[in-house]
Amino acid sequence: MSSRQRQRSRSRRRGAAALLVALVAGLATGPAATATAPAPATRGVVLTEPGVVLLRTTVAVTIRLTVADRHRLSGLSSLRRGYRFPYASGSGFVASPDGTVVTASHVIEPPRDDVRNRAANQLFFGELRRAGHPLAGRSPYGRYHLRASRSVPAQAARVLDALLQDCYQAVACSFASRTSVAAYPAARIADGRAPRGQAVRVLRSTGYGSTDVAVLRIAGTNLPTVALGTSADGLASGDAVTALGFAGSAQRPPTGVTAPTVSRPVASPPGCPRRRR
Repeated sequence: MSSRQRQRSRSRRRGAAALLVALVAGLATGPAATATAPAPATRGVVLTEPGVVLLRTTVAVTIRLTVADRHRLSGLSSLRRGYRFPYASGSGFVASPDGTVVTASHVIEPPRDDVRNRAANQLFFGELRRAGHPLAGRSPYGRYHLRASRSVPAQAARVLDALLQDCYQAVACSFASRTSVAAYPAARIADGRAPRGQAVRVLRSTGYGSTDVAVLRIAGTNLPTVALGTSADGLASGDAVTALGFAGSAQRPPTGVTAPTVSRPVASPPGCPRRRR
Protein backbone atom coordinates (compact mmCIF):
# COMPACT_ATOMS: atom_id res chain seq x y z
CA MET A 1 0.00 0.00 0.00
CA SER A 2 1.36 3.38 -0.99
CA SER A 3 1.78 6.26 1.47
CA ARG A 4 -1.14 8.14 -0.13
CA GLN A 5 -3.44 5.13 0.35
CA ARG A 6 -2.37 4.76 4.01
CA GLN A 7 -3.11 8.47 4.62
CA ARG A 8 -6.60 8.10 3.12
CA SER A 9 -7.27 5.03 5.29
CA ARG A 10 -6.26 6.90 8.46
CA SER A 11 -8.52 9.82 7.51
CA ARG A 12 -11.49 7.49 7.01
CA ARG A 13 -10.85 5.84 10.41
CA ARG A 14 -10.63 9.22 12.15
CA GLY A 15 -13.90 10.32 10.50
CA ALA A 16 -15.67 7.10 11.55
CA ALA A 17 -14.41 7.50 15.13
CA ALA A 18 -15.64 11.09 15.28
CA LEU A 19 -19.05 10.01 13.97
CA LEU A 20 -19.24 7.22 16.56
CA VAL A 21 -18.41 9.65 19.39
CA ALA A 22 -21.12 12.03 18.18
CA LEU A 23 -23.69 9.23 18.04
CA VAL A 24 -22.83 8.01 21.54
CA ALA A 25 -23.05 11.54 22.90
CA GLY A 26 -26.45 11.99 21.29
CA LEU A 27 -27.75 8.79 22.82
CA ALA A 28 -26.44 9.78 26.26
CA THR A 29 -27.97 13.23 26.32
CA GLY A 30 -31.19 12.40 24.50
CA PRO A 31 -33.43 15.00 22.93
CA ALA A 32 -33.48 18.49 24.42
CA ALA A 33 -35.85 18.77 27.43
CA THR A 34 -38.88 21.00 27.01
CA ALA A 35 -40.30 22.93 29.95
CA THR A 36 -43.95 22.27 30.79
CA ALA A 37 -46.22 24.52 32.83
CA PRO A 38 -47.38 23.06 36.19
CA ALA A 39 -50.96 21.93 36.56
CA PRO A 40 -53.31 24.59 37.98
CA ALA A 41 -53.79 22.61 41.22
CA THR A 42 -50.02 22.22 41.69
CA ARG A 43 -49.45 25.90 41.01
CA GLY A 44 -52.17 26.79 43.49
CA VAL A 45 -50.59 24.67 46.23
CA VAL A 46 -47.13 26.16 45.66
CA LEU A 47 -48.47 29.71 45.81
CA THR A 48 -50.79 29.08 48.77
CA GLU A 49 -48.76 26.91 51.14
CA PRO A 50 -46.57 29.71 52.62
CA GLY A 51 -49.72 31.51 53.80
CA VAL A 52 -51.23 28.54 55.65
CA VAL A 53 -50.90 28.51 59.45
CA LEU A 54 -51.37 25.83 62.08
CA LEU A 55 -53.59 26.82 65.02
CA ARG A 56 -53.66 25.15 68.42
CA THR A 57 -56.31 25.93 71.03
CA THR A 58 -55.78 25.34 74.75
CA VAL A 59 -58.41 25.66 77.50
CA ALA A 60 -57.84 26.53 81.15
CA VAL A 61 -60.89 25.83 83.34
CA THR A 62 -61.65 26.13 87.03
CA ILE A 63 -64.40 23.94 88.51
CA ARG A 64 -65.96 24.34 91.94
CA LEU A 65 -68.08 21.49 93.29
CA THR A 66 -70.48 22.46 96.09
CA VAL A 67 -72.27 19.87 98.25
CA ALA A 68 -74.42 19.91 101.38
CA ASP A 69 -72.41 19.49 104.58
CA ARG A 70 -74.29 19.42 107.89
CA HIS A 71 -71.03 19.64 109.81
CA ARG A 72 -70.37 23.18 108.56
CA LEU A 73 -72.05 26.30 109.80
CA SER A 74 -72.94 27.33 106.26
CA GLY A 75 -74.33 23.90 105.54
CA LEU A 76 -72.16 23.67 102.44
CA SER A 77 -68.74 22.34 101.52
CA SER A 78 -66.85 22.96 98.27
CA LEU A 79 -63.99 21.49 96.29
CA ARG A 80 -62.13 23.67 93.79
CA ARG A 81 -59.81 22.42 91.06
CA GLY A 82 -58.12 23.89 87.98
CA TYR A 83 -57.31 22.03 84.76
CA ARG A 84 -55.55 22.92 81.53
CA PHE A 85 -55.86 20.81 78.40
CA PRO A 86 -55.31 21.05 74.62
CA TYR A 87 -58.67 21.25 72.93
CA ALA A 88 -58.13 21.41 69.16
CA SER A 89 -55.73 21.98 66.32
CA GLY A 90 -56.73 23.28 62.93
CA SER A 91 -55.80 25.42 59.99
CA GLY A 92 -56.07 29.05 59.01
CA PHE A 93 -54.64 31.28 56.34
CA VAL A 94 -53.05 34.71 56.34
CA ALA A 95 -55.33 37.17 54.54
CA SER A 96 -53.22 40.33 54.90
CA PRO A 97 -49.47 40.96 55.24
CA ASP A 98 -49.93 42.58 58.67
CA GLY A 99 -51.19 39.34 60.26
CA THR A 100 -54.94 39.01 59.71
CA VAL A 101 -55.78 35.29 59.80
CA VAL A 102 -59.03 33.61 58.77
CA THR A 103 -60.09 30.25 60.24
CA ALA A 104 -63.18 28.37 61.41
CA SER A 105 -64.93 29.34 64.65
CA HIS A 106 -65.02 25.76 65.90
CA VAL A 107 -61.19 25.64 65.89
CA ILE A 108 -60.84 28.48 68.40
CA GLU A 109 -64.16 28.35 70.30
CA PRO A 110 -64.77 25.18 72.32
CA PRO A 111 -68.50 24.64 73.03
CA ARG A 112 -69.41 25.46 76.61
CA ASP A 113 -70.74 21.96 77.28
CA ASP A 114 -67.50 20.37 76.07
CA VAL A 115 -65.48 22.39 78.58
CA ARG A 116 -67.88 21.64 81.42
CA ASN A 117 -68.07 17.94 80.63
CA ARG A 118 -64.32 17.53 80.47
CA ALA A 119 -63.75 19.37 83.75
CA ALA A 120 -66.46 17.33 85.51
CA ASN A 121 -65.09 14.07 84.11
CA GLN A 122 -61.57 14.95 85.14
CA LEU A 123 -62.76 15.70 88.67
CA PHE A 124 -65.03 12.68 89.16
CA PHE A 125 -63.25 10.05 87.08
CA GLY A 126 -59.74 11.37 87.54
CA GLU A 127 -59.25 12.59 91.10
CA LEU A 128 -62.26 10.71 92.45
CA ARG A 129 -61.86 7.66 90.28
CA ARG A 130 -62.43 5.33 93.23
CA ALA A 131 -66.02 6.49 93.07
CA GLY A 132 -66.42 4.90 89.64
CA HIS A 133 -64.44 3.70 86.64
CA PRO A 134 -61.83 5.73 84.72
CA LEU A 135 -62.74 6.69 81.16
CA ALA A 136 -60.03 4.72 79.41
CA GLY A 137 -60.55 4.84 75.66
CA ARG A 138 -63.65 7.04 75.89
CA SER A 139 -64.16 10.67 74.93
CA PRO A 140 -63.38 13.07 77.77
CA TYR A 141 -66.13 15.37 76.46
CA GLY A 142 -69.03 12.94 76.87
CA ARG A 143 -71.49 12.52 79.74
CA TYR A 144 -71.42 9.32 81.72
CA HIS A 145 -72.82 7.62 84.81
CA LEU A 146 -71.02 6.47 87.93
CA ARG A 147 -71.64 2.80 88.66
CA ALA A 148 -71.32 0.77 91.81
CA SER A 149 -68.05 -1.10 92.20
CA ARG A 150 -66.23 -3.19 94.77
CA SER A 151 -65.12 -0.09 96.63
CA VAL A 152 -68.35 1.89 96.20
CA PRO A 153 -71.65 0.48 97.47
CA ALA A 154 -74.71 0.88 95.30
CA GLN A 155 -76.27 3.57 97.51
CA ALA A 156 -73.12 5.71 97.50
CA ALA A 157 -72.81 5.27 93.72
CA ARG A 158 -76.35 6.56 93.23
CA VAL A 159 -75.63 9.66 95.34
CA LEU A 160 -72.36 10.37 93.52
CA ASP A 161 -73.93 9.80 90.11
CA ALA A 162 -76.73 12.26 90.91
CA LEU A 163 -74.04 14.74 91.93
CA LEU A 164 -72.15 14.18 88.68
CA GLN A 165 -75.28 14.74 86.57
CA ASP A 166 -75.95 17.98 88.46
CA CYS A 167 -72.35 18.98 87.84
CA TYR A 168 -72.78 18.45 84.08
CA GLN A 169 -75.78 20.80 84.25
CA ALA A 170 -73.83 23.44 86.24
CA VAL A 171 -76.15 22.95 89.22
CA ALA A 172 -73.71 21.41 91.70
CA CYS A 173 -70.68 22.88 89.92
CA SER A 174 -69.64 26.32 88.76
CA PHE A 175 -67.14 26.86 85.97
CA ALA A 176 -64.79 29.59 84.80
CA SER A 177 -62.78 29.03 81.64
CA ARG A 178 -60.29 30.84 79.44
CA THR A 179 -59.22 29.90 75.91
CA SER A 180 -55.83 30.67 74.37
CA VAL A 181 -54.83 30.16 70.73
CA ALA A 182 -51.32 29.82 69.32
CA ALA A 183 -50.43 30.16 65.63
CA TYR A 184 -47.56 28.49 63.80
CA PRO A 185 -46.86 30.20 60.45
CA ALA A 186 -45.48 28.08 57.63
CA ALA A 187 -42.12 29.86 57.70
CA ARG A 188 -41.53 28.79 61.30
CA ILE A 189 -42.59 25.23 60.61
CA ALA A 190 -40.28 24.98 57.58
CA ASP A 191 -37.35 26.13 59.73
CA GLY A 192 -36.71 22.52 60.78
CA ARG A 193 -36.69 23.23 64.50
CA ALA A 194 -39.51 22.85 67.01
CA PRO A 195 -41.47 26.06 66.40
CA ARG A 196 -42.80 28.36 69.11
CA GLY A 197 -46.38 29.42 68.69
CA GLN A 198 -47.38 33.05 68.30
CA ALA A 199 -50.07 34.51 70.52
CA VAL A 200 -53.35 35.08 68.71
CA ARG A 201 -55.95 37.78 69.28
CA VAL A 202 -59.51 36.97 68.23
CA LEU A 203 -61.00 39.92 66.36
CA ARG A 204 -64.37 38.42 65.51
CA SER A 205 -66.11 35.05 65.36
CA THR A 206 -69.52 34.25 63.90
CA GLY A 207 -69.81 31.03 65.91
CA TYR A 208 -70.12 27.41 64.86
CA GLY A 209 -73.91 27.61 64.66
CA SER A 210 -73.76 30.41 62.09
CA THR A 211 -71.26 30.71 59.24
CA ASP A 212 -68.40 29.23 61.34
CA VAL A 213 -65.86 31.92 60.41
CA ALA A 214 -63.36 33.58 62.73
CA VAL A 215 -60.92 36.44 62.07
CA LEU A 216 -57.72 36.53 64.12
CA ARG A 217 -54.64 38.71 64.37
CA ILE A 218 -51.01 37.65 64.79
CA ALA A 219 -47.96 39.88 65.01
CA GLY A 220 -46.02 40.27 61.79
CA THR A 221 -45.23 42.33 58.72
CA ASN A 222 -44.86 41.34 55.08
CA LEU A 223 -46.29 37.91 55.81
CA PRO A 224 -47.08 35.61 52.84
CA THR A 225 -50.79 35.67 52.16
CA VAL A 226 -53.49 33.62 50.49
CA ALA A 227 -55.52 35.55 47.94
CA LEU A 228 -59.25 35.65 48.55
CA GLY A 229 -61.51 34.64 45.71
CA THR A 230 -63.83 37.29 44.30
CA SER A 231 -66.68 34.96 43.37
CA ALA A 232 -67.86 31.35 43.61
CA ASP A 233 -70.14 31.64 40.59
CA GLY A 234 -68.01 29.26 38.56
CA LEU A 235 -68.06 26.52 41.21
CA ALA A 236 -70.68 23.81 40.89
CA SER A 237 -71.60 20.78 42.96
CA GLY A 238 -69.33 17.87 42.05
CA ASP A 239 -66.39 20.02 40.91
CA ALA A 240 -62.97 18.95 42.11
CA VAL A 241 -61.29 21.34 44.55
CA THR A 242 -57.95 21.32 46.38
CA ALA A 243 -57.83 21.61 50.18
CA LEU A 244 -54.61 22.56 51.93
CA GLY A 245 -54.17 22.53 55.69
CA PHE A 246 -53.21 20.73 58.88
CA ALA A 247 -55.88 18.05 59.04
CA GLY A 248 -55.65 17.41 62.78
CA SER A 249 -52.18 16.04 62.07
CA ALA A 250 -49.16 18.04 63.03
CA GLN A 251 -47.82 15.66 65.67
CA ARG A 252 -44.70 14.41 63.98
CA PRO A 253 -41.15 14.43 65.38
CA PRO A 254 -38.57 15.88 65.51
CA THR A 255 -40.18 19.33 65.28
CA GLY A 256 -43.60 18.28 66.55
CA VAL A 257 -45.32 19.47 63.38
CA THR A 258 -45.44 18.53 59.75
CA ALA A 259 -46.09 20.35 56.49
CA PRO A 260 -49.65 21.15 55.40
CA THR A 261 -51.58 18.24 53.90
CA VAL A 262 -53.10 18.41 50.43
CA SER A 263 -56.39 16.63 49.79
CA ARG A 264 -58.79 16.48 46.86
CA PRO A 265 -62.38 16.77 48.12
CA VAL A 266 -65.40 17.43 45.91
CA ALA A 267 -67.58 20.52 46.13
CA SER A 268 -71.04 19.86 47.57
CA PRO A 269 -74.07 22.10 48.12
CA PRO A 270 -74.43 23.93 51.46
CA GLY A 271 -75.71 21.66 54.19
CA CYS A 272 -74.63 18.45 52.44
CA PRO A 273 -71.96 16.12 53.87
CA ARG A 274 -68.50 16.56 52.42
CA ARG A 275 -67.31 13.79 50.18
CA ARG A 276 -63.75 12.71 49.45
CA ARG A 277 -62.38 11.09 46.39
